[in-house]
Amino acid sequence: MGVVAFGFSTAGGVLLAKLMNKLSPNNPINPLIGSAGVSAVPMAARVSQVVGAQYDKQNFLLMHAMGPNVPE
Repeated sequence: MGVVAFGFSTAGGVLLAKLMNKLSPNNPINPLIGSAGVSAVPMAARVSQVVGAQYDKQNFLLMHAMGPNVPE
């Protein structure tokens, strides 16, 4: 059940970030940051970093991916 919950949280974060980009095109955010806002903080942040690095080797998202989880 934990894997299913992690999958729903990740997908929900990405979809919400994409919706926010549609509603506010002047200030876009990276959907990978939305995927990092789940309870498994280090794992989700590392996944965001790895996926982002696949598309751009100079893309460093780890600190930004940890940001959504600071208030927890």
